[in-house]
Amino acid sequence: MANMVPARFKRVAEAFDEAALTIKSRPPCGSSGSEHSAAAAESLTDVDFSGLVNSFMWEGRVEWADDGGRDDEDRTEDENYCDDVVEAKDALERLLRYEDGENGVRQRRLFEDVEMARRQESGDLSSPEFKRRLMARLRGQGWDAGLCKTRWEKKEGCPNKGDYEYIDVNMNGERFIIEVDLRRELEIVRPTSGYCSLLELFPDVYAGKTEELKKIVRIMSNEIKRSMRKMGIHVPPWRRHSYMQAKWFSSYKRTTNGISAANHKEASFSTTSTSSRRVGFYPRPEISFKCREVFGMRNNGFRVGNLAAALSGG
Repeated sequence: MANMVPARFKRVAEAFDEAALTIKSRPPCGSSGSEHSAAAAESLTDVDFSGLVNSFMWEGRVEWADDGGRDDEDRTEDENYCDDVVEAKDALERLLRYEDGENGVRQRRLFEDVEMARRQESGDLSSPEFKRRLMARLRGQGWDAGLCKTRWEKKEGCPNKGDYEYIDVNMNGERFIIEVDLRRELEIVRPTSGYCSLLELFPDVYAGKTEELKKIVRIMSNEIKRSMRKMGIHVPPWRRHSYMQAKWFSSYKRTTNGISAANHKEASFSTTSTSSRRVGFYPRPEISFKCREVFGMRNNGFRVGNLAAALSGG
């Protein structure tokens, strides 16, 4: 029993390390077309974080005791999707490669425009504000871009409800998902050298079809399990296949508005307050400081009479 305590504490510590990494890579997001207050977003993040870690701790006690860490999702997933890291690397290289022909040319142009827009913006790449500004820039370049927000409820494989924002582009009847830092969404603690070699394949900007991203998520979720088990770490809920699927492939709300509702409301209030007065308060009359001109106008006849007398020698 005494030997189990350090091992259990180690798994809990790893959970907190992994959760901290996840919180950094997925900050709270405002809803499409609306904004939440900072306090509400922070409390939501705390609830999500607490629920995930509590779920991990509870599942760890049961599953590690019963079957060495294999959960229900592990039993149902195809663990032979890629037999080894080499096969996974080959599959990823094919999925991350541009298509041939006209489709490949358009995809490369989209990638270049996203990369240029990303360089022109500043701030946290994963923040809702950055993604909204990036989406607006892409629309300014002629792309049918939108900001999408997925929502999912608590279910098997997803211990807590959550939400996530990403950019998409509709092109020739196909939907492309844009991620400016997909690598960070797939990072784990204490990765093996094989898993690190897979992360190095991902470019700074990802622009791919929905079906391609689904295959990438499946490959990486299996490699996450392979890597973390090799290091003796239990796979946390937020790095399981079902959770990552929910991030990009749940039902979503799409907006093309480059200004969030909260910022639009603030700008409207500022404009209104400067262009209209409050009821019951009247503007003070303007005061002219051109005293010489005013005095001269009021006494024009007197001044002209003295001047005429002086000139006439009188």
